[in-house]
Amino acid sequence: MQSNHDSGLLVDEYRKSWVLRYLREARADLEVAEETPYVEPDPLVEALKKTQLALQYLLGEPFIINRIVQATALSEEEIKDPALQLLVEVKEALNRALNVREKARESMIEYAEGILNLVSEVAALFLKRES
Repeated sequence: MQSNHDSGLLVDEYRKSWVLRYLREARADLEVAEETPYVEPDPLVEALKKTQLALQYLLGEPFIINRIVQATALSEEEIKDPALQLLVEVKEALNRALNVREKARESMIEYAEGILNLVSEVAALFLKRES
């Protein structure tokens, strides 16, 4: 069996399927968040969680990526790696969404949509590169 490194693949088929699934579900959750008043579980929070998971699967093993992001978020150092910066930004957006008030909800949904679009573009670049 060939490894991803040997075959030149950036993302194996297993991780690719999870990336695409989570992006699709995140988009659907954001649509629900835009169209309905607050419900539990909050579709805005769910959309951000799925966006985060899509990005984690795109870059590696989610458990490992999550530990790196947590350590980075606790650090006071400037983040120079763009992928790590995006991961930290998604994590911070998720934390803000957990505490969002009704007045700020619409702008938080727009912000989450921007993050989802950015992660989708990054995923498209990664997945296209291997085709």
